[in-house]
Amino acid sequence: VLVEQARCRLCKVREFDPYETFKSLQGGLLSQKGWLSADDFCQWVVEQPHSIASASAPGVAMAVEPYANESGEVRYDGFLHMVLPKSPEHAWLKEDALLRGTAPRSSPRVAAPSLPPEVAFRLCEILDGERALCQRAGAAAQQLARELASAGPMSSGRVLRFLDAKQGLCAGMGGFLSPGSLRWLLVDELGA
Repeated sequence: VLVEQARCRLCKVREFDPYETFKSLQGGLLSQKGWLSADDFCQWVVEQPHSIASASAPGVAMAVEPYANESGEVRYDGFLHMVLPKSPEHAWLKEDALLRGTAPRSSPRVAAPSLPPEVAFRLCEILDGERALCQRAGAAAQQLARELASAGPMSSGRVLRFLDAKQGLCAGMGGFLSPGSLRWLLVDELGA
């Protein structure tokens, strides 16, 4: 709920253009590669006047991992999934933000365009919320795994495979749960 509210606040900022924001996070024209890595986010975050600037690199990486592909790259579609509201009641905000991206583009710049301060702050709020959500999901997964381990191998194995289903054949192996899979199941699939 908090991350969804942060997404809505970002989309209400008139200067927020999703495509220009994505390009700005990649750096200048010479460093455009069409995707962002966890390192790119970490490098950007440490320069921001926000509490997330003091977050650990693994914490920031954990926040963007649900939106990355198998290679660890956050492509534009993953970026949109991360920053745009997901709730149908906020579809108008999502559409409004996407329409801003259809405005004519200025000529390409070699230097990295800086994000408007309000856009940068709201993006930091989203990343901080995602990081906190992943930490809570990870702690809950560890607690659940401990409780399931004491419940017996037959029932715990099935439950772990269900909760870790995003991992495919490796689901629940070794008695471990992926925080990303648990988040995917609870938030994206079940809407919790």
